[in-house]
Amino acid sequence: MMRVLLLIFILIFSTLRVEAQEFITESRLDQLVRNNNDTLYVVNFWATWCKPCIEEMPYFIHLSDSLKNQPVEFIFISMDFKSQHERVKEFVAKKALSNRVYQLIPANADEFINSVDETWSGAIPATIYYRSGQKLYFYEGEYEAFRLSSTILNLLEK
Repeated sequence: MMRVLLLIFILIFSTLRVEAQEFITESRLDQLVRNNNDTLYVVNFWATWCKPCIEEMPYFIHLSDSLKNQPVEFIFISMDFKSQHERVKEFVAKKALSNRVYQLIPANADEFINSVDETWSGAIPATIYYRSGQKLYFYEGEYEAFRLSSTILNLLEK
């Protein structure tokens, strides 16, 4: 019985790790966040080499844990180069991220940046919020814990 439980645990854990290190294209990302439902999608663009990105990530993780019974989903999009895939995988494993984490491989970075938000300079960290297939808010820059929390709570109330 114990072996069966251990096997199930390993299968579940390995499935989560595969999703956490998946490459994603612009069109697939668009499909993820443009669902026509009441879920608030919080999409954070970051990179392993970006100090402000790493500094704000615990705020996102904490809110994800504390709002797990709310209609909100956190998605982390790594902007690391494709050649840094192992580095992203190691980071995800080290931080034990349970949220969806993808590594973006854009066909054209400039076009992608403009498609996310016309005001985005391309700098990270950057965060965009969607609900019911519509963009609600875009923020470029590092979040402080209080500002991130109040932004998400305000958007959940709308």
